[in-house]
Amino acid sequence: MSTPKNEIAIPHELLFESSDEEVSGDAGTAVHWFRRCLRFHDNPALCEAIRSTDSFRCVYIIDPSNFSTNSSVESNKWRFLIESLQDLDHTLKRHNSRLYIIEGQPTYILPLLFKHWNVTVLSLEEDPSPYGARRDDAICSLCQQNGVHVIKRCSNTLYPIDKLVNLCKGFKPITLQRFYGVFETAGFPEYCTEAIEFNKLKISSDQSDHEMKYGISTLEQHGLTKLMGLSGALWPGGETEALRRLQSHLERRMWVASFEERPRLTPASLLPSSNTLTPYLDLGCLSARRLYYEMNNLYRRLKGGQSRPPTSLHGQLVMREYFYVAANLNENFDRAKGNSMCMPVPWKSVDELSMERVTSATTGFPWIDAILKQLVSEGWIHGICKHALISFITHGQLFYSWEEAANLLERYSLEGDICTNNGIAMLLSGSCYSRALPSVVHSPVLSGKHGSLGVELIRRYIPSLKSFPEEFIFEPWLAPYDIQLATGCVVAKDYPAPMIIHHQASLSANISMLHQLIRSAQERKVTKRRQKQALRPSPYLMPAPSTDT
Repeated sequence: MSTPKNEIAIPHELLFESSDEEVSGDAGTAVHWFRRCLRFHDNPALCEAIRSTDSFRCVYIIDPSNFSTNSSVESNKWRFLIESLQDLDHTLKRHNSRLYIIEGQPTYILPLLFKHWNVTVLSLEEDPSPYGARRDDAICSLCQQNGVHVIKRCSNTLYPIDKLVNLCKGFKPITLQRFYGVFETAGFPEYCTEAIEFNKLKISSDQSDHEMKYGISTLEQHGLTKLMGLSGALWPGGETEALRRLQSHLERRMWVASFEERPRLTPASLLPSSNTLTPYLDLGCLSARRLYYEMNNLYRRLKGGQSRPPTSLHGQLVMREYFYVAANLNENFDRAKGNSMCMPVPWKSVDELSMERVTSATTGFPWIDAILKQLVSEGWIHGICKHALISFITHGQLFYSWEEAANLLERYSLEGDICTNNGIAMLLSGSCYSRALPSVVHSPVLSGKHGSLGVELIRRYIPSLKSFPEEFIFEPWLAPYDIQLATGCVVAKDYPAPMIIHHQASLSANISMLHQLIRSAQERKVTKRRQKQALRPSPYLMPAPSTDT
């Protein structure tokens, strides 16, 4: 991995110099390139590649363009990745093999590996993002030039994204409701239950320098431990932890049996749970298909063999597929400009000082600041908190583009990638996909105040407000001065004043603008449909009489 402080980087030429571990002779080697499928279960590309040869190695390439160990904002992602790689390596060690970690551009590293290990087969999972697909096209071309056979299989999503794109038959499913129709025609996803043949994962006789050349750096070497907070204990990375959580999740039999369209939220729902699985889907520590099948099977056992699980049982998995399909059907999915799935919202120019208050969790709105502190320190927030945060940045208050909200999630959240983060930011910004939601959802006060959902979250993540009475904890600036003194938290001294004074007026103006944009878009759509209908010949018109004799 990236060079720890006070250590010297090993040049790639030395990593691949002639040594005892170099493979020679006619027998080729298969290499599996771990990327976003950091697991051994439901890994069809890995299973197929192992069957193709008697010599096999597992590799993870750290691309410097995707990670930066100098940035503290990615500390939780780095910790999660490091622990996931350590878990893979521990599993391989038990079967007399190791994981090879190399840093560099894949297009530079892979040809060196091909030559050094006499590689004849490269296996990898299919990347569902359009950006990853373009990179993989270049990798496949490189493999062809080097005489390396490529095995690429779907394992990161429920279905191959090309299959869902083809089922759309040329139209873009603008709303999630429309996509459900496409999803239901796809049938059951294929799930690989084949066990890994670990006996074929061979290791060289001399591994004395493996840690120096190909080992996994520790958190301390990257200076990350001081940034961890509670997140290391809350979200340990790796397949082992993912499968433990899945089993714990499935043991909630009554929750599955009584599943409703809208699960009931409690204040405890907003806090981390040992059953939460979403962070483990992004890096592929847990298979989305295994989760899908396990939930289906459990629901049917509890409800009866013929019972069909409600679509909402797999709601998050379906939405994940939806965003990948949308990204593949829209080349500008990663930006607002030129994005055919977004309304032309006149977002404000970003004020850097305002965004600094957002990232530092000093907006002056306790509900929003508590959400931000949880996200930054732990890398996870509940869906309703994500909704409140994205709304605050976009149409709720600041009226900045959803791109700002997506960037924030990309930097801090353990969940999602560029496609899913862009998709959820667009969806919750009100600029596309669906109509604007009731104003209570967007308020930086009311959404957390509803049912006292956010009280415990605020007390936990904003210590200065821990003793504040619930009556004023969402709006501490309204508390009488003697109460502020008594609780030891004076607004503008011990806790910042709100960055937006008339937040309700700002909310109303922004929502009104969005409603007007939606009405205009609907009117244009109706006009366009009527114009098309007017151009069609009426089936009731009699044909003109023939002039032929």
